[in-house]
Amino acid sequence: MMHVFGDPDRFAFRVLPVSPRWAGDRSDACWAGLGISVGGADLTRHVVGGLTTVEDVVYVDLVPIAAWLRSRLPALLHEEGSRFFRIEDDANRSLVRWRETSWRRYRHEGDVSEAELADDQIRHEWEARHCLRFADTGAWLPDLTIICRDGQAVLSWAPRETAGHPRAQFLEAPGIVYLHASEFREGALGLIAFVEGSAVASEDVAILASPTWEGVIAAAAPEEERAFPYELMQAIDGRAPLDSAGYLATRDLVPVKGDACLAGKLDAATCQDRPARINRPAWAFVSGERAEDQGYEAATRLRAELGIDGHALPSGPLDDLLGERFGVGALHLTSAVDRNRMICGSRQDGAAAIAVINQCARQMPPWAERFELMRGLGHVLLDQPSPHGVIGAGGSPIAAGLRRRRSGAFAAEFLMPQHGVQRLIGHDLDAAAERFEEVMDAFGMGATATAHHLWNRGFLSSTVVRDALIDDSTASEPAP
Repeated sequence: MMHVFGDPDRFAFRVLPVSPRWAGDRSDACWAGLGISVGGADLTRHVVGGLTTVEDVVYVDLVPIAAWLRSRLPALLHEEGSRFFRIEDDANRSLVRWRETSWRRYRHEGDVSEAELADDQIRHEWEARHCLRFADTGAWLPDLTIICRDGQAVLSWAPRETAGHPRAQFLEAPGIVYLHASEFREGALGLIAFVEGSAVASEDVAILASPTWEGVIAAAAPEEERAFPYELMQAIDGRAPLDSAGYLATRDLVPVKGDACLAGKLDAATCQDRPARINRPAWAFVSGERAEDQGYEAATRLRAELGIDGHALPSGPLDDLLGERFGVGALHLTSAVDRNRMICGSRQDGAAAIAVINQCARQMPPWAERFELMRGLGHVLLDQPSPHGVIGAGGSPIAAGLRRRRSGAFAAEFLMPQHGVQRLIGHDLDAAAERFEEVMDAFGMGATATAHHLWNRGFLSSTVVRDALIDDSTASEPAP
């Protein structure tokens, strides 16, 4: 009889015990047929060798797979990406690019430094926490990578060549599926409980589902792995509260000595005695499916709430606007890494702060500061809080894609509303290109952010026009 753990239309493990029976003792309960369903796709459908028969399950030892899920579940549910390399939603593609970077280094062995070898080790450890193929080196498993971001589970898969099965192949085309994190968690805990011969409500699995990092790691990691260097756990200096806004914000930053200081200043700012006006109001719960659409919708609703609709915001710094209208503190910090641009956070009581991070040697341009402050507001309003009601996010090239895209869309639309642009230049396609500098000046945004936003909102006819506007500008600022 086939056992199903999870929703086959969303995410599920399917287990077909082998003959003659399935016994509770692990020594008798190792081998079974395993199927994996993700978003309606059957990842384990395959053919072997020259055969034409299609199999729906792969026969594997389930104990190492359940043990891998149990020990890696904290990283699967909480570690959004690597702080040393950008991990996109299609994590398989990101890992391929990461490997290619490593292979280029090894062309001349003498050119590989200790730092580069350490980077390869970091990549290998990250893969071992998120790629199902590491569950058992002897098993033939799909190349499935799992990450969870902002309450969503992002599962991506790709073809895999497996030693020992040179002509065997999985039939499902490469793909990516977005689920609620609880849907993946349900299937994983179900398989773990089944293999362990216990109910999902048993003590071990209940502890495994604990919402706190300390509880999850204590239950999920074997004794010899409790000191495992999770990149997330190393985000600052190991002494900060694991569920503080500052600690969470550093997940998105390029590693730099002094992160702990920045994080501490952010946490202190969220604790200042200031009227809290951020309580995730009804308009913050948007309906768009795409992250960008959610950001646009939230910005439009917020502008309507404030009565400013398509009008431009006041020129200059937006610190006073954040403080008076939202009760959000604005800070201006410095860092040695110019790719770290912003950190923000809020507490359960609604107190919030946003810090723009300037490089030590130079000040961020005014339009860039405005954009990063609004990006931070987008995070505070729209990000999924931690189990303790805390939000923390940062702005850098390695920041998690889903939240970064949504906050960038929010910032662009709040600064440069679609109705405001239409009011200024009309509805003619590419009219904004002819009056590009006028549009930039009217809404206080830089060239790159303006060009991308005009393209995303349908004011430009092609990416060629968009890129030409960026190339013709001498301004330098981040894209949304």
